Amino acid sequence: FIDRLQLVKQFQGYSLAALAGVAANASAESAFRFDAAGDPDTKNERDRSINYRGKQWCSFGYFQLNVCPTNAEGSRVAKSKGWMSSDGLWKTGGKGEFLKWIEDLRGINQLTHVAERLRQIPLPVETESAYEFGNLMTIKFENPIDATSKGKQRGATAEKILEAYKKAKGIQ
Repeated sequence: FIDRLQLVKQFQGYSLAALAGVAANASAESAFRFDAAGDPDTKNERDRSINYRGKQWCSFGYFQLNVCPTNAEGSRVAKSKGWMSSDGLWKTGGKGEFLKWIEDLRGINQLTHVAERLRQIPLPVETESAYEFGNLMTIKFENPIDATSKGKQRGATAEKILEAYKKAKGIQ
């Protein structure tokens, strides 16, 4: 996954430690699946959620970009592309366009978007601490329930990912 991130122009300038933090979050959110769907629509928000593979879902992709809350990251994407109005209502065909965007080239749009957003937040993309980046990305970007605890877990996972990556590549 780190090798794939390094091929994305928007990830240039990110340290290996930061990329390991991104990988730890993608692992936790989707098990590295660009087409993962999550957060089932339990509130019967069919006007907000998207029917994907026969079920209503709110979150999609490597980083589970959520479209149900109007201020969530998936909604941010949909609004910026004109698929959703500023008040969070899907425009005709918008849900389909969002899904195409999620799946295009096995998730390249997601990776590009996330690389740019992490710089905007901003996160320390040149850090030498995989733990720091994995933790901060969890808290400041992913913002899951119990973000503090999950941030620590993902920070620890980022350290393991970085160590395994360096070993596999023969990097000291």
